[in-house]
Amino acid sequence: MSDHCQTSENGGGIPGYALMIVLFVLACVIARVILHLLPLRPCKRCRVKLSGPVMHGIPSPAPAPFGSPAMAALALAHEQTAYWQQLLAAFAAAIEAEGFTFGTDAGEKVALPHDTRALAGAAIVKARSRHISPQRSEADLEDFLLQAARDGYAGSWADWCQRGAEAAGWYVIRREVNPPTDRGSTE
Repeated sequence: MSDHCQTSENGGGIPGYALMIVLFVLACVIARVILHLLPLRPCKRCRVKLSGPVMHGIPSPAPAPFGSPAMAALALAHEQTAYWQQLLAAFAAAIEAEGFTFGTDAGEKVALPHDTRALAGAAIVKARSRHISPQRSEADLEDFLLQAARDGYAGSWADWCQRGAEAAGWYVIRREVNPPTDRGSTE
């Protein structure tokens, strides 16, 4: 047996689970964009009638067989999109309350201070808990949030949401509190 340090397969960079989460978030974003770009009604040339009104998702001439991979993919895209929208909205609201926002210029990207990261993580974990366990009591939720803060779970969610946003081209930036006015310059 040889003694050697174990390294991750990707050269010591992002841990495998984090990379999988980033790829998952990116896949959800791509699925959402595709769903947004597809028409909600068949075109006039299409002679297939839908069996009834379609409230959500992509209308199709015939539903995918129940439990099939195609049905699972549609269910995943629908539910994961709603789930991640809630998490990202909680992340955005938390950082905006602390004077940050999102921008598309990677050059303006800033690191979140530890306190902001912790607050954002708690907001994300709370939104996640409300989505997954809507009947959880306030007392149980508070205990869960304290534990999540202590063991790093909340901060991890903030990191995952931030990396997911970056993968989609959105970067945390400082929000301008007092935007410059055009009242003349003094030279």
